[in-house]
Amino acid sequence: MTITRDGKPVAVLSPPPTPRLNAHALIEAWKKVPVIDAQRLRADVAEILDFDL
Repeated sequence: MTITRDGKPVAVLSPPPTPRLNAHALIEAWKKVPVIDAQRLRADVAEILDFDL
């Protein structure tokens, strides 16, 4: 995003770079992912969505 003043660019805004994750960090993060109960998930989705459409 370019910031302008009187139509002239004066600054550029950009998001800070995200740190790269190595394989070890990804594996450690994966270990903390909660287990999903598939039947409970289906029941929750069925409560919200109308599958008869």
